Amino acid sequence: METHLRYWILKENNEPEEIFGTLTWAGNPRSHVRIDATEEGNVTISTVFIGLGDVFTGRPFFETMIFGGRLDLYQERCGTYAQALEQHKLAVELHKAMPKRRIKEGD
Repeated sequence: METHLRYWILKENNEPEEIFGTLTWAGNPRSHVRIDATEEGNVTISTVFIGLGDVFTGRPFFETMIFGGRLDLYQERCGTYAQALEQHKLAVELHKAMPKRRIKEGD
């Protein structure tokens, strides 16, 4: 079965570079890179470089996720480092803008 996966690392200048070979990619510390992380109470907003090509375009992608809170498992993806930084900022703002759930005594 032919696979169309493409593998990428994030160079020191934050530009993706395609590399060949699953083992070469998997053993490279730049194949998965944390771009930013924000913690707000029990919520973590994390943006990472995934290092795998998008299934349709083959281009590498960055992913922002929210873990915990009302937006648990929120996810966005983009294709550049600059977009990833902006995406992270927007996810933090989105989390902060969510109304906090109030629990009345006796509930």
